[in-house]
Amino acid sequence: MGNTVTKSECINLEGQEITKDSYTIKRTSGEMETKWITGSGCGSPDWVTQNAIKRDGEWRIYMNNGQDDINTVVQGWRRLPTIYPTRLEGAEGDIKEWQRTTGFLLDKLEEARLQAELTAKEASSTPPQVEEEAKDNHPYHHRVETCPCGICETARYHKETWKSSK
Repeated sequence: MGNTVTKSECINLEGQEITKDSYTIKRTSGEMETKWITGSGCGSPDWVTQNAIKRDGEWRIYMNNGQDDINTVVQGWRRLPTIYPTRLEGAEGDIKEWQRTTGFLLDKLEEARLQAELTAKEASSTPPQVEEEAKDNHPYHHRVETCPCGICETARYHKETWKSSK
């Protein structure tokens, strides 16, 4: 893809039906390969699991060729129009329908991700609610009363000697 992908941009596909199939992919060379699965293989970043991302208006799903050996594993972001479940081999109409409904599912998951991101952003930008302390409990807030000295209106100036009649 030539661009850096971050976890926060991706949608997680774990638990979705799409993760349960084996896929046929069309490589950049035009060669068709089977036995690809969603998710990361050995040697990929720790956060990459079963993820998809929309770039340039096109969905890409992180997949690998199912190999466990670092020397034979191939993995990367595969464009939705270039993959299909191997079980649909030869059924062009079913493949197109699968790609359409999978794109719809990914759009819905992306909408939910963006909504959650917006909610989190709003929550972090709203200052926390500060409860006002009851004025009667604060040492510098007093009810207006006549001080026993007869000069001032509050006891704040004579708090050591003034005793409230309350």
